[in-house]
Amino acid sequence: MWFDWNPLWYARGASLWCLAAKAAYVTSCAVGTVLRSLVGASESFRLPTWAAGKLERVHVVTQLDLPPETVDELFLGEEPMGLERRAHVSLQLRWCPECAKRWYHSIHFQDRRVLRCPWHDCVLHEGCSKCGR
Repeated sequence: MWFDWNPLWYARGASLWCLAAKAAYVTSCAVGTVLRSLVGASESFRLPTWAAGKLERVHVVTQLDLPPETVDELFLGEEPMGLERRAHVSLQLRWCPECAKRWYHSIHFQDRRVLRCPWHDCVLHEGCSKCGR
């Protein structure tokens, strides 16, 4: 694996984006670069970050040395995802400012029906706080 990773960085309920952000920080690279390596996500194809196929899921668990049962916690669902379910998935990062201070992001923040962080009762932010994308 080309990026630094420690399985102890995994926190129950954390999203794949959260894990990729930790790896990117210690490796000094972009989160997108780590996500591209793990699930083939890109700026124009972000769905695998939130919902990945069986092959990508196995690859993530293997690369990050996580127990197989944790893979379902990293994603909102499997691809292909039905239109009704996909309508509720935001492809843009949604996050809680208090969780972000603790290097945590829950996959459930990506569900558009979730408006506030269940732990901090903060309104979820959407997109990058610096560039707005």
